[in-house]
Amino acid sequence: SQSSLNFAFAIANCAVLLFTCFAGVFGNVLVIWAVCRQRSLQTSNNALLVNLATSDLLRCVIDCPLLLAIILWGYNINDLGSVLCHTQAVSFSLSCCVQLLTLASISAERYQAIAHPFKTSQRKRRVKIWIPLTWTLAVLVSSFCITIAEDTPVYVKCRGIRVEVLTSFDTFGLYILVPIWFASLTVIIGFYGRIFIVVRAHTKKIFDKGTSSLPPPAKKGKDVRIDGKQLADKTNSEEENKSKANNDTRWLGNRSVALPSISVIPEETVEERPTSHAVKTTPGCLSSLPSSTGEYSQGNLFNRERAKAGKEGKLAKRSGYIVITFIAFWMPLIISVLMNPFTLHNPGTVQKILEVETFAVALACMTAAVNPITYAVVNPQFRSEFRQLKTKYKSK
Repeated sequence: SQSSLNFAFAIANCAVLLFTCFAGVFGNVLVIWAVCRQRSLQTSNNALLVNLATSDLLRCVIDCPLLLAIILWGYNINDLGSVLCHTQAVSFSLSCCVQLLTLASISAERYQAIAHPFKTSQRKRRVKIWIPLTWTLAVLVSSFCITIAEDTPVYVKCRGIRVEVLTSFDTFGLYILVPIWFASLTVIIGFYGRIFIVVRAHTKKIFDKGTSSLPPPAKKGKDVRIDGKQLADKTNSEEENKSKANNDTRWLGNRSVALPSISVIPEETVEERPTSHAVKTTPGCLSSLPSSTGEYSQGNLFNRERAKAGKEGKLAKRSGYIVITFIAFWMPLIISVLMNPFTLHNPGTVQKILEVETFAVALACMTAAVNPITYAVVNPQFRSEFRQLKTKYKSK
Protein backbone atom coordinates (compact mmCIF):
# COMPACT_ATOMS: atom_id res chain seq x y z
CA SER A 1 0.00 0.00 0.00
CA GLN A 2 0.96 3.66 -0.28
CA SER A 3 1.37 4.09 3.49
CA SER A 4 3.78 1.14 3.70
CA LEU A 5 5.77 2.53 0.78
CA ASN A 6 5.94 5.95 2.42
CA PHE A 7 7.11 4.38 5.69
CA ALA A 8 9.83 2.37 3.92
CA PHE A 9 11.11 5.46 2.11
CA ALA A 10 11.02 7.43 5.37
CA ILE A 11 13.20 4.82 7.11
CA ALA A 12 15.65 4.74 4.19
CA ASN A 13 15.85 8.54 4.02
CA CYS A 14 16.43 8.83 7.77
CA ALA A 15 19.20 6.21 7.69
CA VAL A 16 21.00 7.92 4.80
CA LEU A 17 20.68 11.43 6.23
CA LEU A 18 21.69 10.48 9.78
CA PHE A 19 24.77 8.69 8.48
CA THR A 20 25.59 11.69 6.29
CA CYS A 21 25.23 14.13 9.20
CA PHE A 22 27.45 12.29 11.68
CA ALA A 23 30.02 10.79 9.31
CA GLY A 24 30.16 13.94 7.19
CA VAL A 25 30.74 16.28 10.12
CA PHE A 26 33.45 14.02 11.55
CA GLY A 27 35.25 13.46 8.24
CA ASN A 28 35.16 17.03 6.97
CA VAL A 29 36.19 18.54 10.31
CA LEU A 30 39.09 16.09 10.39
CA VAL A 31 40.21 17.13 6.89
CA ILE A 32 40.05 20.84 7.70
CA TRP A 33 41.84 20.33 11.03
CA ALA A 34 44.61 18.24 9.45
CA VAL A 35 45.37 20.84 6.78
CA CYS A 36 45.33 23.72 9.27
CA ARG A 37 47.57 21.83 11.70
CA GLN A 38 50.15 20.28 9.34
CA ARG A 39 52.18 22.74 7.30
CA SER A 40 53.20 20.09 4.76
CA LEU A 41 49.53 19.64 3.83
CA GLN A 42 49.02 23.33 3.07
CA THR A 43 49.29 23.03 -0.72
CA SER A 44 47.23 24.42 -3.57
CA ASN A 45 45.42 21.14 -4.23
CA ASN A 46 44.67 20.69 -0.54
CA ALA A 47 43.26 24.22 -0.44
CA LEU A 48 40.62 23.00 -2.88
CA LEU A 49 40.03 19.98 -0.63
CA VAL A 50 39.44 22.33 2.29
CA ASN A 51 37.00 24.30 0.13
CA LEU A 52 35.18 21.05 -0.70
CA ALA A 53 35.18 20.00 2.95
CA THR A 54 33.75 23.38 3.96
CA SER A 55 30.83 23.12 1.53
CA ASP A 56 30.20 19.50 2.55
CA LEU A 57 30.30 20.50 6.21
CA LEU A 58 27.66 23.18 5.60
CA ARG A 59 25.53 20.57 3.86
CA CYS A 60 25.83 18.19 6.82
CA VAL A 61 25.04 20.93 9.34
CA ILE A 62 22.26 22.81 7.50
CA ASP A 63 20.86 21.02 4.48
CA CYS A 64 20.67 17.45 5.83
CA PRO A 65 18.92 18.35 9.13
CA LEU A 66 16.38 20.50 7.24
CA LEU A 67 15.71 17.70 4.76
CA LEU A 68 15.38 15.21 7.61
CA ALA A 69 12.86 17.48 9.35
CA ILE A 70 10.82 17.79 6.15
CA ILE A 71 10.76 14.02 5.67
CA LEU A 72 9.74 13.30 9.28
CA TRP A 73 7.20 16.09 9.75
CA GLY A 74 5.87 16.22 6.24
CA TYR A 75 3.61 13.19 6.76
CA ASN A 76 1.77 14.78 9.72
CA ILE A 77 1.84 18.48 8.82
CA ASN A 78 0.58 19.65 5.46
CA ASP A 79 2.58 22.89 5.39
CA LEU A 80 5.88 23.35 7.23
CA GLY A 81 6.15 27.02 6.32
CA SER A 82 7.80 29.07 3.62
CA VAL A 83 10.92 29.91 5.66
CA LEU A 84 11.90 26.31 6.33
CA CYS A 85 11.13 25.14 2.81
CA HIS A 86 12.94 28.00 1.06
CA THR A 87 15.95 27.69 3.38
CA GLN A 88 16.30 24.02 2.49
CA ALA A 89 16.03 24.75 -1.23
CA VAL A 90 18.65 27.51 -1.07
CA SER A 91 21.08 25.48 1.07
CA PHE A 92 20.72 22.46 -1.23
CA SER A 93 21.38 24.47 -4.38
CA LEU A 94 24.31 26.33 -2.77
CA SER A 95 26.04 23.18 -1.53
CA CYS A 96 25.42 21.36 -4.82
CA CYS A 97 26.93 24.12 -6.94
CA VAL A 98 29.98 24.59 -4.70
CA GLN A 99 30.57 20.85 -4.57
CA LEU A 100 30.25 20.26 -8.30
CA LEU A 101 32.40 23.23 -9.29
CA THR A 102 35.05 22.36 -6.70
CA LEU A 103 35.21 18.73 -7.83
CA ALA A 104 35.75 19.92 -11.40
CA SER A 105 38.51 22.32 -10.34
CA ILE A 106 40.20 19.59 -8.26
CA SER A 107 40.35 17.31 -11.29
CA ALA A 108 41.84 20.10 -13.40
CA GLU A 109 44.48 20.99 -10.81
CA ARG A 110 45.44 17.37 -10.22
CA TYR A 111 46.10 16.98 -13.91
CA GLN A 112 48.21 20.14 -13.93
CA ALA A 113 50.15 18.87 -10.90
CA ILE A 114 51.07 15.67 -12.78
CA ALA A 115 51.56 17.08 -16.27
CA HIS A 116 53.35 20.28 -15.13
CA PRO A 117 54.66 19.58 -11.61
CA PHE A 118 57.04 22.56 -11.42
CA LYS A 119 54.55 25.32 -12.26
CA THR A 120 53.57 25.84 -8.63
CA SER A 121 53.24 29.61 -8.81
CA GLN A 122 50.70 29.41 -11.63
CA ARG A 123 48.82 26.74 -9.69
CA LYS A 124 48.58 28.99 -6.63
CA ARG A 125 47.23 31.85 -8.71
CA ARG A 126 44.59 29.62 -10.29
CA VAL A 127 43.47 28.27 -6.92
CA LYS A 128 43.13 31.81 -5.58
CA ILE A 129 40.74 32.44 -8.46
CA TRP A 130 38.91 29.09 -8.33
CA ILE A 131 37.75 29.27 -4.71
CA PRO A 132 36.10 32.74 -4.75
CA LEU A 133 34.68 32.02 -8.20
CA THR A 134 32.95 28.81 -7.09
CA TRP A 135 31.28 30.50 -4.14
CA THR A 136 30.26 33.54 -6.19
CA LEU A 137 28.63 31.41 -8.87
CA ALA A 138 26.98 29.21 -6.23
CA VAL A 139 25.52 32.22 -4.42
CA LEU A 140 24.15 33.61 -7.68
CA VAL A 141 22.57 30.27 -8.61
CA SER A 142 21.06 29.73 -5.16
CA SER A 143 19.67 33.28 -5.17
CA PHE A 144 18.00 32.57 -8.49
CA CYS A 145 16.77 29.25 -7.07
CA ILE A 146 14.44 31.09 -4.68
CA THR A 147 12.26 32.14 -7.60
CA ILE A 148 12.00 28.65 -9.12
CA ALA A 149 12.16 26.43 -6.02
CA GLU A 150 8.40 26.15 -5.58
CA ASP A 151 8.08 23.18 -7.92
CA THR A 152 11.03 21.12 -6.63
CA PRO A 153 10.10 17.71 -5.13
CA VAL A 154 11.30 18.55 -1.61
CA TYR A 155 9.54 21.94 -1.62
CA VAL A 156 6.33 20.32 -2.85
CA LYS A 157 6.56 17.78 -0.05
CA CYS A 158 7.42 20.49 2.47
CA ARG A 159 4.43 22.72 1.59
CA GLY A 160 1.99 19.87 0.93
CA ILE A 161 1.34 20.98 -2.64
CA ARG A 162 -0.45 18.66 -5.04
CA VAL A 163 1.70 17.91 -8.07
CA GLU A 164 -1.36 17.76 -10.34
CA VAL A 165 -2.02 21.49 -9.93
CA LEU A 166 1.51 22.52 -10.93
CA THR A 167 2.17 23.80 -14.43
CA SER A 168 5.85 22.75 -14.19
CA PHE A 169 7.83 20.39 -12.01
CA ASP A 170 11.43 20.57 -10.82
CA THR A 171 12.54 23.47 -13.00
CA PHE A 172 15.69 23.90 -10.93
CA GLY A 173 16.73 20.28 -11.41
CA LEU A 174 16.01 20.15 -15.13
CA TYR A 175 17.46 23.50 -16.25
CA ILE A 176 20.16 24.25 -13.67
CA LEU A 177 21.27 21.19 -11.70
CA VAL A 178 21.43 18.72 -14.61
CA PRO A 179 23.46 21.03 -16.93
CA ILE A 180 25.92 21.88 -14.14
CA TRP A 181 26.26 18.19 -13.25
CA PHE A 182 26.90 17.11 -16.84
CA ALA A 183 29.43 19.91 -17.32
CA SER A 184 31.23 18.91 -14.12
CA LEU A 185 31.14 15.23 -15.11
CA THR A 186 32.64 16.05 -18.51
CA VAL A 187 35.47 18.02 -16.90
CA ILE A 188 36.11 15.34 -14.27
CA ILE A 189 36.17 12.44 -16.75
CA GLY A 190 38.25 14.46 -19.21
CA PHE A 191 41.00 15.41 -16.76
CA TYR A 192 41.12 12.13 -14.87
CA GLY A 193 41.21 10.34 -18.21
CA ARG A 194 44.20 12.47 -19.22
CA ILE A 195 45.82 11.71 -15.86
CA PHE A 196 45.43 8.01 -16.56
CA ILE A 197 46.96 8.41 -20.03
CA VAL A 198 49.91 10.47 -18.75
CA VAL A 199 50.62 8.03 -15.92
CA ARG A 200 50.41 5.03 -18.22
CA ALA A 201 52.75 6.60 -20.78
CA HIS A 202 55.17 7.64 -18.04
CA THR A 203 55.19 4.16 -16.52
CA LYS A 204 55.78 2.53 -19.90
CA LYS A 205 58.63 4.94 -20.64
CA ILE A 206 60.28 4.23 -17.30
CA PHE A 207 60.19 0.46 -17.68
CA ASP A 208 61.32 0.63 -21.31
CA LYS A 209 64.20 2.85 -20.28
CA GLY A 210 65.00 0.59 -17.35
CA THR A 211 65.33 -2.50 -19.52
CA SER A 212 67.25 -0.90 -22.39
CA SER A 213 69.38 1.91 -20.96
CA LEU A 214 70.96 0.41 -17.88
CA PRO A 215 74.70 -0.23 -18.44
CA PRO A 216 75.85 -3.85 -18.69
CA PRO A 217 77.68 -5.33 -15.72
CA ALA A 218 81.43 -4.77 -15.69
CA LYS A 219 83.45 -7.60 -17.21
CA LYS A 220 85.95 -9.48 -15.15
CA GLY A 221 89.47 -8.21 -15.60
CA LYS A 222 88.39 -4.73 -16.73
CA ASP A 223 88.35 -3.21 -13.25
CA VAL A 224 91.08 -0.97 -11.95
CA ARG A 225 93.64 -3.14 -10.15
CA ILE A 226 96.36 -2.01 -7.78
CA ASP A 227 99.13 -4.57 -7.29
CA GLY A 228 100.36 -4.50 -3.72
CA LYS A 229 103.75 -5.98 -4.68
CA GLN A 230 104.42 -3.27 -7.27
CA LEU A 231 103.39 -0.63 -4.74
CA ALA A 232 105.83 -2.07 -2.19
CA ASP A 233 108.69 -2.08 -4.77
CA LYS A 234 107.94 1.53 -5.63
CA THR A 235 108.04 2.50 -1.95
CA ASN A 236 111.40 0.71 -1.42
CA SER A 237 112.87 2.51 -4.44
CA GLU A 238 111.77 5.87 -3.06
CA GLU A 239 113.33 5.08 0.32
CA GLU A 240 116.64 4.13 -1.38
CA ASN A 241 116.63 7.45 -3.25
CA LYS A 242 116.08 9.34 -0.01
CA SER A 243 118.89 7.42 1.73
CA LYS A 244 121.29 8.08 -1.15
CA ALA A 245 120.47 11.79 -1.07
CA ASN A 246 121.19 11.97 2.66
CA ASN A 247 124.56 10.21 2.20
CA ASP A 248 125.52 12.66 -0.53
CA THR A 249 124.68 15.54 1.75
CA ARG A 250 126.82 14.16 4.60
CA TRP A 251 129.78 13.49 2.24
CA LEU A 252 129.63 16.98 0.84
CA GLY A 253 129.25 18.36 4.32
CA ASN A 254 132.98 17.78 4.97
CA ARG A 255 133.66 20.22 2.16
CA SER A 256 131.15 22.74 3.59
CA VAL A 257 128.90 22.31 0.62
CA ALA A 258 125.21 21.73 1.23
CA LEU A 259 122.84 20.47 -1.34
CA PRO A 260 119.14 21.26 -1.22
CA SER A 261 117.07 18.51 0.24
CA ILE A 262 115.45 16.19 -2.21
CA SER A 263 111.80 15.29 -1.78
CA VAL A 264 110.47 12.47 -3.89
CA ILE A 265 106.81 12.74 -4.82
CA PRO A 266 105.20 9.37 -5.37
CA GLU A 267 103.43 8.97 -8.66
CA GLU A 268 100.25 8.05 -6.85
CA THR A 269 99.80 11.56 -5.47
CA VAL A 270 99.53 13.19 -8.86
CA GLU A 271 96.99 10.74 -10.17
CA GLU A 272 93.33 11.47 -9.90
CA ARG A 273 91.78 9.76 -6.92
CA PRO A 274 88.21 8.50 -6.95
CA THR A 275 85.97 11.01 -5.25
CA SER A 276 83.29 8.67 -4.00
CA HIS A 277 85.18 5.50 -3.04
CA ALA A 278 88.18 5.17 -0.70
CA VAL A 279 90.92 2.74 -1.68
CA LYS A 280 92.70 0.66 0.92
CA THR A 281 95.69 -1.40 -0.16
CA THR A 282 97.94 -3.80 1.64
CA PRO A 283 100.97 -5.55 0.22
CA GLY A 284 100.10 -8.68 -1.65
CA CYS A 285 96.38 -7.82 -1.90
CA LEU A 286 94.30 -6.64 -4.83
CA SER A 287 91.74 -3.86 -4.56
CA SER A 288 89.17 -3.22 -7.28
CA LEU A 289 86.94 -0.29 -8.11
CA PRO A 290 83.88 -0.16 -10.35
CA SER A 291 84.64 0.94 -13.84
CA SER A 292 82.17 3.79 -13.44
CA THR A 293 80.01 5.14 -10.65
CA GLY A 294 77.36 5.85 -13.26
CA GLU A 295 76.03 2.34 -12.76
CA TYR A 296 74.93 3.25 -9.26
CA SER A 297 73.50 6.64 -10.16
CA GLN A 298 71.53 5.28 -13.10
CA GLY A 299 70.28 2.37 -11.01
CA ASN A 300 69.16 4.70 -8.23
CA LEU A 301 67.50 6.98 -10.76
CA PHE A 302 65.64 4.05 -12.24
CA ASN A 303 64.49 2.91 -8.79
CA ARG A 304 63.28 6.41 -7.96
CA GLU A 305 61.43 6.68 -11.23
CA ARG A 306 59.93 3.25 -10.70
CA ALA A 307 58.71 4.20 -7.21
CA LYS A 308 57.28 7.42 -8.62
CA ALA A 309 55.49 5.44 -11.30
CA GLY A 310 54.00 3.21 -8.61
CA LYS A 311 52.66 6.23 -6.76
CA GLU A 312 51.25 7.67 -9.97
CA GLY A 313 49.62 4.31 -10.72
CA LYS A 314 47.87 4.41 -7.35
CA LEU A 315 46.77 7.96 -8.12
CA ALA A 316 45.29 6.79 -11.42
CA LYS A 317 43.35 4.07 -9.60
CA ARG A 318 42.05 6.60 -7.08
CA SER A 319 40.98 8.76 -10.00
CA GLY A 320 38.85 5.89 -11.24
CA TYR A 321 37.30 5.48 -7.81
CA ILE A 322 36.50 9.19 -7.71
CA VAL A 323 34.66 9.08 -11.04
CA ILE A 324 32.73 5.94 -10.06
CA THR A 325 31.72 7.41 -6.70
CA PHE A 326 30.65 10.68 -8.29
CA ILE A 327 28.43 8.89 -10.81
CA ALA A 328 27.02 6.36 -8.32
CA PHE A 329 25.66 8.89 -5.83
CA TRP A 330 24.46 11.50 -8.31
CA MET A 331 23.03 9.34 -11.09
CA PRO A 332 19.72 8.41 -9.32
CA LEU A 333 18.83 12.09 -8.90
CA ILE A 334 19.82 12.98 -12.46
CA ILE A 335 17.83 10.08 -13.93
CA SER A 336 14.75 10.92 -11.87
CA VAL A 337 14.90 14.57 -12.95
CA LEU A 338 15.22 13.60 -16.61
CA MET A 339 12.34 11.13 -16.33
CA ASN A 340 9.91 13.57 -14.71
CA PRO A 341 8.43 14.96 -17.96
CA PHE A 342 7.52 11.42 -19.06
CA THR A 343 6.25 9.94 -15.78
CA LEU A 344 4.21 12.71 -14.16
CA HIS A 345 1.29 12.39 -16.57
CA ASN A 346 0.06 9.28 -14.74
CA PRO A 347 -1.79 10.37 -11.55
CA GLY A 348 -1.33 6.94 -9.96
CA THR A 349 2.45 7.15 -9.97
CA VAL A 350 2.93 10.78 -8.94
CA GLN A 351 3.27 10.06 -5.22
CA LYS A 352 5.70 7.20 -5.82
CA ILE A 353 7.82 9.37 -8.09
CA LEU A 354 7.85 12.08 -5.42
CA GLU A 355 9.14 9.61 -2.83
CA VAL A 356 11.76 8.21 -5.21
CA GLU A 357 13.08 11.65 -6.08
CA THR A 358 13.22 12.67 -2.41
CA PHE A 359 15.31 9.58 -1.70
CA ALA A 360 17.53 10.46 -4.69
CA VAL A 361 18.11 13.90 -3.13
CA ALA A 362 19.16 12.19 0.12
CA LEU A 363 21.61 9.98 -1.80
CA ALA A 364 23.11 13.05 -3.48
CA CYS A 365 23.59 14.59 -0.04
CA MET A 366 25.51 11.47 1.00
CA THR A 367 28.45 12.62 -1.11
CA ALA A 368 29.24 15.04 1.72
CA ALA A 369 30.21 12.03 3.87
CA VAL A 370 31.94 10.11 1.07
CA ASN A 371 34.11 12.93 -0.30
CA PRO A 372 36.48 13.06 2.72
CA ILE A 373 37.14 9.34 2.28
CA THR A 374 37.54 9.48 -1.50
CA TYR A 375 39.75 12.57 -1.64
CA ALA A 376 41.58 12.78 1.71
CA VAL A 377 41.72 9.49 3.61
CA VAL A 378 43.33 7.66 0.66
CA ASN A 379 46.06 10.33 0.57
CA PRO A 380 49.22 9.03 2.32
CA GLN A 381 49.93 12.44 3.88
CA PHE A 382 46.45 12.66 5.36
CA ARG A 383 46.65 9.07 6.60
CA SER A 384 49.92 9.84 8.36
CA GLU A 385 48.37 12.85 10.07
CA PHE A 386 45.32 10.82 11.09
CA ARG A 387 47.56 8.09 12.55
CA GLN A 388 49.42 10.69 14.60
CA LEU A 389 46.11 11.99 15.90
CA LYS A 390 45.01 8.46 16.79
CA THR A 391 48.29 7.76 18.59
CA LYS A 392 48.07 11.03 20.49
CA TYR A 393 44.48 10.28 21.50
CA LYS A 394 45.37 6.78 22.75
CA SER A 395 48.33 8.07 24.75
CA LYS A 396 46.10 10.33 26.84
